[in-house]
Amino acid sequence: MKRSLPVVEISGTPSQRGRQYGEAVTEQLRTALGYYAEAFGASSGLTWDQVTARAARWLEPVRAHAPDLVEEMQGIADGAGVGLLDVLALNARGEVIYDDSFSRMRAQGAAPEEPAEGCTSFAAYGPASGDGHVWAGQNWDWRAGVGETVVMLRVVQPPKPTLIMQVEAGQIGRQGANSAGIALNANGLGGRFDDAVGLPQTVIRRTVLDQSSITDALDVLCTARAHIASNALLTCREGFAIDVETTPAGHG
Repeated sequence: MKRSLPVVEISGTPSQRGRQYGEAVTEQLRTALGYYAEAFGASSGLTWDQVTARAARWLEPVRAHAPDLVEEMQGIADGAGVGLLDVLALNARGEVIYDDSFSRMRAQGAAPEEPAEGCTSFAAYGPASGDGHVWAGQNWDWRAGVGETVVMLRVVQPPKPTLIMQVEAGQIGRQGANSAGIALNANGLGGRFDDAVGLPQTVIRRTVLDQSSITDALDVLCTARAHIASNALLTCREGFAIDVETTPAGHG
């Protein structure tokens, strides 16, 4: 069965963009909060208040890295009538899973997470594309329960490039492409490295797509300290791609 994704376009200041976004996806965002509250409860016994309390540890690192994205998240919260930490938790949901206390709860016999089948990204260009175009994409193996929360987000934000991304409602970054001809596809790898707090993947991916050059996009991947590991595939419309496995401890 075919299902078209809602397309949400936002523009203006970070706060204005966020409020437009939150107002447009209020229903989907509240569905996402309900789904993850139930999912975290089933897998770890955490209440949603406990999840948002853990997510709070990412607030200052994100503010230091990209204060405009915190403003945008606050606007989303205001537009949807929820709290900033609710929105932050949706953006750091993968990182919360690897929080020390969460890991201990799972080790003590809480219900295990359903095994993920895993995502795969691709780039095709030159003779491999078959039609002379540059193609980039991925399959996204995540939970069917979030299906009704997924939207296409178009962000008009001069002088930065215009973006189009596939996101879960409330998230400020994920896979997508920008008007500078850069596409990003990424697959979370999980894992824990140390107790230092790194940036959520949604924030890193949005910062990558905010760049106007492939070198600056690559620089974000190589200098921003992520909290968990991820494989990132950058594809450029000029006809080349760069794949980087990023971890908090180093990149390859």
